[in-house]
Amino acid sequence: MKLFLICLTLTTASILSSCKDKATQVAAVVPEVSVVPVGQKNVAVYAEYVGQAFGQTDIEIKPRVEGWVQSVNFKEGSMVSRGQLLYVIQDDELRDREQAARADLAAANIRLAKNKADLDRVRPLAEMNALSKRDLDEAQANYDAQLEAISAAQAALNNARTQLSYSRIVSPISGRIGLSKVQVGDYVRRSIGEEGINTVSSLGEMRVRFGITENDYLKYRKEMTPQQLRNLDVDFVLNDGTIFPEKGKIDFANREIDPATGSMTVQAVVPNKTGLLWPGQ
Repeated sequence: MKLFLICLTLTTASILSSCKDKATQVAAVVPEVSVVPVGQKNVAVYAEYVGQAFGQTDIEIKPRVEGWVQSVNFKEGSMVSRGQLLYVIQDDELRDREQAARADLAAANIRLAKNKADLDRVRPLAEMNALSKRDLDEAQANYDAQLEAISAAQAALNNARTQLSYSRIVSPISGRIGLSKVQVGDYVRRSIGEEGINTVSSLGEMRVRFGITENDYLKYRKEMTPQQLRNLDVDFVLNDGTIFPEKGKIDFANREIDPATGSMTVQAVVPNKTGLLWPGQ
């Protein structure tokens, strides 16, 4: 019992001595305090999405006539100009149709000349009552009908020439052409509703499309005006982790949310002055 009290007394004395030493040290040291004024500022909030790049214009090349590919007149992956010849499709049958239409038009013109001569001969005789009014009406009707026949023959010739022109496929825009899906000797058909034989992409401003969730869409609509959304800067992180040097702007959002994925497609447009962005990135 005494041992406990002695120990308690010694411990208390030790604590009092320690407190006095610390108080002396605190009184001797004056701390330096940095004062920062309180203020408000906007903090950028980022959202990341996975997107895919498209050309400013991506035009799919599709043949409009059937036939064998006679020549391929470009280097795959190269730059092509608007109106540059790309493919030539065998046109023997189309040329025959064009020549037949031209011959039909010539024959129609000959018949018109005969009907005109008949009308010029009948009219004065009818005015002299040497021929009946019925003869004059018949001659006039034949002449008028032949005029319409010439119009039809001319239309047929124009159509034949148009079909013939389709055998020479030219580039609709200036841009970079992709890999050809047909080579010389392949047979091609009209590709309405089917995959084309090549694609030409204009590499000016690039389109980048990405999907946002329905929740993100609702959040943006509640927190930002349409003008603020259009003025948002869009940064592009390339596949190697580097930041593309040019910033983009929101261009448009799709009219609907995909019920299968619950996402909305949004498109941003970015200048591509460096030519670093390619379709498909």
